[in-house]
Amino acid sequence: MSAADFNAGVSAPLASHPPPSPLAGEGLGERGKCSPSSQWPTNLPTHLPTLRAHELTIKRGARVLCEALSFDAQPNDCWVIIGPNGAGKSTLLLTLAGLLPPAQGRIEWHGASLPTLNALERARHRAFLASQQNDVFSATVFDAVLAGRHPHLAAWQWEGAADLAAAEKALKSLKLDALATRDVRTLSAGERQRVALAAMLAQAPSLYLLDEPASHLDPAQQIEALDTVLTHARQHRAAVVMVLHELHLATRYADHVILLGDDRTKGKAQTGSAAEMLTTERLSSLFGAAMVALEGEQFKSFVPGAGIRDQGLGIRDQESEKHVLTRRREAAKKESPRLAPFSKGVPAEGGRGFAKKHSPQRNA
Repeated sequence: MSAADFNAGVSAPLASHPPPSPLAGEGLGERGKCSPSSQWPTNLPTHLPTLRAHELTIKRGARVLCEALSFDAQPNDCWVIIGPNGAGKSTLLLTLAGLLPPAQGRIEWHGASLPTLNALERARHRAFLASQQNDVFSATVFDAVLAGRHPHLAAWQWEGAADLAAAEKALKSLKLDALATRDVRTLSAGERQRVALAAMLAQAPSLYLLDEPASHLDPAQQIEALDTVLTHARQHRAAVVMVLHELHLATRYADHVILLGDDRTKGKAQTGSAAEMLTTERLSSLFGAAMVALEGEQFKSFVPGAGIRDQGLGIRDQESEKHVLTRRREAAKKESPRLAPFSKGVPAEGGRGFAKKHSPQRNA
């Protein structure tokens, strides 16, 4: 790519942005004796989005999952995809990763059209976390994390000192160094999830595509793991696009949000800032339940007000919810007087009892 093309923003394959010069000693030989580049790529154009989706339409069979979706993920951005089960969140992520073709539209990474990139260029540029980890063969935890460095190696090349150091650092960052010699097939689901995240850190991509990265993790590990991944991504000016079901994590990490699967929008995904998308009105419509906000000094989340699902009649307004819950409490008292004291625990006013009692501030 010429300087004129670069300054003009002309699209070109990532192959035109070569990796930095290898360190001394690179070549075939004993593990640890060669040192390929520890980061790739480092010289991508900064004036172009890391990921661009333009007029993207995605289908599964005859079903349209999203239509004419357009958004730009810039360096340091965190986009979160939210939607009910079966909405097509994983399918969208697979499409953005280049693992499934879109029905229409185009995807670009740093200005390069995705179909023009070969498998090696894609692997060096993006990391993809599947929703489930399946291990067919035995491997140590260390080797599983070190596998994240494979896109940076030449054919028949052993890992170098920089690769080994990157794997060790990734293990320590997610507190996995004590498990380094364990067989991955003996790990718990939560431990295996953290190993997969560590492999992505070792890979050092410019685009992270994560399908439910918090699954199988306990509440403290969810925060620790995502804090680590997001901090690492922003230190390297990488973009993150992830699927989340945990709305408290979405409010914590998302800069921008894609709402997918709202039947009322008829296949039109909604995109915007986290503040614009994460509201009780939009989430109630998305999930077919009357959602309410819970907010404290250091957190905000959304939960169903009383677990009342939309039965095709539209979301009930707050006044209707209040009447339904009042009747429920009265019925509980009549049916079992002994349970009457417990009926007070049913939140009134559309489920705001918890937030009103425990939060100094609440978002109505």
